[in-house]
Amino acid sequence: MVALLRDGEEIKSDIINDDSTYTHTKEVDDEDVPVIAIHIDNIFRGMETNSIFVNGIFQISEDFKKIEEGDSYGNMEIDSVTKNYIKMSNDGSMTLGKGDTISIMGDIKIKVADDDTVRFYPFQEIKVEALESLKIDFPNNIYSNQEFTIKVTSDGDEVEGAYVSFGDIEIGATDSNGELVYTPTETGSFNITASKSGYNSDSSEIEVIFQPKALDITFPSVIDKNELLTILVTSEGSPLSGASVMFGSIDLGTTPSSGNISYTPDEIGTFTISASKSGYQDVSKDIDISDPSAKLVFTNLTINPEVVDPGQIVIISVDTANFGTLREAETVILNINEEEESTRDVTLGPGEISTITFSVNKSKSGKYDVEIGGLEGSFKVTGDSSISIIAMILLGIIGLFSVGAIVYSVSKGDLTFDSMTEKASEIEVKIKRLIEK
Repeated sequence: MVALLRDGEEIKSDIINDDSTYTHTKEVDDEDVPVIAIHIDNIFRGMETNSIFVNGIFQISEDFKKIEEGDSYGNMEIDSVTKNYIKMSNDGSMTLGKGDTISIMGDIKIKVADDDTVRFYPFQEIKVEALESLKIDFPNNIYSNQEFTIKVTSDGDEVEGAYVSFGDIEIGATDSNGELVYTPTETGSFNITASKSGYNSDSSEIEVIFQPKALDITFPSVIDKNELLTILVTSEGSPLSGASVMFGSIDLGTTPSSGNISYTPDEIGTFTISASKSGYQDVSKDIDISDPSAKLVFTNLTINPEVVDPGQIVIISVDTANFGTLREAETVILNINEEEESTRDVTLGPGEISTITFSVNKSKSGKYDVEIGGLEGSFKVTGDSSISIIAMILLGIIGLFSVGAIVYSVSKGDLTFDSMTEKASEIEVKIKRLIEK
């Protein structure tokens, strides 16, 4: 069965044989007039492709005009009409001037030579608009037995119904997005061609390369130290034997027919498990080995501010989470300069997260190293702390003298309540000035 398409749309389908003529007719004045006739020489049917060999095509326009004797067209008039010919003549003489172009009818004209000897020729003037061009896009890397997308555009717009050929095989037409998906089965160099009526075709050469079969490895993402680990190696969903498996730098050997291989890790941390086999694409994934005795995990150590004056408060916080399966209690220790500064007791259920906060201040200038649960940070105390100490001593001395003076004045009866208030205010101002200094 073959189909006749116009601009990508089917207008007729029929069953044909070798050495036959395929016709398409249109009704004109109650008669079926053949407008397309194609002689089929041979039809080839193969396992992957079908081909039709054509050795003759006849087509006439479906846009016709009824004519009668006496009708005029430009300088010509119809004398007679038969089924074999149309006879026309001009209604008078025409002057053939040197170099002239003389219009006869429509776009049919006569061109006269620019010469003393009379020479001329008839011609038809046809104006052909420039066709838009197609453009083919496809991935840089194309592998055998792996589908890829061919995209056809024109001036940036998707082109629907563009026919695409891969080598000598027509593989289909683009969809409304200007795309066609295809899976090559062979490696090598091929031409991809896109064509559509009303467009200039485009062709590009691609290289299809061999794609090794993919490997896959399956195992838990996290296990405890000294827990038996089973690794399954597969390809296309089936267990694979003879695959070499590595746990970090440790060679675990090759997989048996089951595709499984086992190992018991005795160290904590993150390790890479990889599998390889000749003719297959290597694969690797990471696994976390945890300490079963340490279920509380500390993260996000925050110190604010990181630079302070002597005696200024520093807020230190850390997030802790229970990734175990049991409720856990632990004493969280804040160490500053490798000495225990403060502690907090925390109890978390499985999956719970909590933020623990400490508040500290230091009067001595310098850098202070902070450590909580293996997380480290630091803050700095800047400024001369000795001035503050001297100010505090002077304050104490002034305070003692002031109190003595007040007691003495009271005993003598020279100090009233109002004067005591005034003296206290003076002492307060002096203390503030000393602190500011």
